[in-house]
Amino acid sequence: AIWTRPGLAPVQDAVESGRRTMRWHRTDVRPATEPAFSLEGLLTAPEDQPDPDVLVSSFASWSMVGEWYARLLGEVRYERAPVATRARALTVGAATDEQKLQALYRFVATEVRYVSLAFGLGRFQPRPPHLVLETGYGDCKDKHLLLAALAREVGITLAPVLISSSDTLVADLPSPTQFDHLISVWRRTSAAADWMWLDSTSGLTGPG
Repeated sequence: AIWTRPGLAPVQDAVESGRRTMRWHRTDVRPATEPAFSLEGLLTAPEDQPDPDVLVSSFASWSMVGEWYARLLGEVRYERAPVATRARALTVGAATDEQKLQALYRFVATEVRYVSLAFGLGRFQPRPPHLVLETGYGDCKDKHLLLAALAREVGITLAPVLISSSDTLVADLPSPTQFDHLISVWRRTSAAADWMWLDSTSGLTGPG
């Protein structure tokens, strides 16, 4: 899939021998110069960077993105026993599913430190939940998978939700690189108003 900024159509878009060639031409840009290294440049916030003119993705549809990410999560194997033991201990005295989820969320959000180590596939694939429990730290996807594994042990199913914390989604370009954060959702019933959203990287807000 290819996305171009509105108003910036390619001057050439041709397919020859199965290969597609696209060319753009712009005259309203400054000459490229090699930027000098600076600490300020490294710390520039993403929102301060210029928006791209062209975006390319190897995914043809959003369903392909969803299937790819579901496969990544499904490939994560973990030791169930320590997760089950912790889930039971955390939900002692909780009578309803919501009370159980509140207790599990409180633990993951406040007792598991948020640490992001996004290298290679680790930017998208979480670590095994038992390792997150053992080490006491994890990033957003680690926390989601731990919370989902704990919840599964008490009969609650959570789903992952990829989101962007800063940029507006380009709906015409299916690509996981548009997302930089992962939260969870509990679908209590099919009604949209009866879904509970959970961001376990925040210890200051509760479920919902």
